[in-house]
Amino acid sequence: IRAYDAAETTYLETVNKYVEFADPYGELPVPAKANYDFVGWYTAGGTKINAEDSVAVSTSTTVYSKWTPTTYTVTFDANGGFFDGDTTVTTKKVATTFDTTITPPAAAPTRAGYEFLGWAASAEDAASKTTVTSWPTLQTEDAVTYYAVWNATIWDCLLYTSDAAD
Repeated sequence: IRAYDAAETTYLETVNKYVEFADPYGELPVPAKANYDFVGWYTAGGTKINAEDSVAVSTSTTVYSKWTPTTYTVTFDANGGFFDGDTTVTTKKVATTFDTTITPPAAAPTRAGYEFLGWAASAEDAASKTTVTSWPTLQTEDAVTYYAVWNATIWDCLLYTSDAAD
């Protein structure tokens, strides 16, 4: 039994398992690969092999490991604002699959007296109004947080004086 990487091009490990023709495979090893979840063992033709399945070939054969990228949570911090018109919702958590592009929430946060400019990769970037211009792919299992970037709304206020004595 050989465990391949997600692209099925590199061996991660090889485990020899001897099973007689027509006997069940029995317990199969569960390999590990960082940032990927093991789905199971499959034949070259794409048929999933289960422990209770009977061996249907009378010669040595290779079965292949199948993997899916792990899903992690990316947090979007409203940074003084809120989401969904609810002042108690100050963060949004977005499920993001490893090695896919990070996507911000569809609806931007709001904050009274401020204009939303975009998202920053750190609190320091948010303070300096540096926004993400191109969303990266998720390449870590560590916590990832993006921060809302705000610009204070400036209002012109005209004051008039009057000579009238009312």
